[in-house]
Amino acid sequence: MSLNYLKSSKGKDLLVYLGCIFEKNYLKKEKTYWKCIRYNTDKSRGRTHTKNSEVTFHNDDHNHTPNAEEIGVKKCISQIKEMSNQSESTPQQIVAQMSCSSAAVSAALPTINSMKKMIQRIRYQKNALPANPTVLSELIIFEPYNITLDNEPYLLYDSGVEDNNRILLFSTKNDLKILASEQSHWFIDGTFK
Repeated sequence: MSLNYLKSSKGKDLLVYLGCIFEKNYLKKEKTYWKCIRYNTDKSRGRTHTKNSEVTFHNDDHNHTPNAEEIGVKKCISQIKEMSNQSESTPQQIVAQMSCSSAAVSAALPTINSMKKMIQRIRYQKNALPANPTVLSELIIFEPYNITLDNEPYLLYDSGVEDNNRILLFSTKNDLKILASEQSHWFIDGTFK
């Protein structure tokens, strides 16, 4: 039997096995030990051990029945999160594209507005801007901030973080060629303390 995995709200792996969901408890000698996700809240004692994607031990000592609806909801939410990261579609389009297994699962999902906000939150975290540096030596300009939309280098020169008189030159090679060939006067701007 192939194992099915989901992602938790924090991005950790969850194991779906025999209608129950398990979270990773610990890893020891290539064997993964899983406990029921309701262990902390309901003291459910269900356990599963896996090795090389095969179940080596299963304890069905749950104090609840398997819940296909809960699994379906988690699958739909995982699908929405994955589409949020991979697709440029609007939140409304992503919610409309999701495929839920049954009407019961659809009824148990969060509201459409909640799912749209979740998509926006995921995209914001993915595209969050780096923190403002407090000193010049902390200023590091990563991609995509050092290239143009055409993938041309935009940060042409950086004298380095160890330079007390650091110089950054932002331009494209084409713009420098235009300046060199057509302009007799250059105006330079600088920020000085």
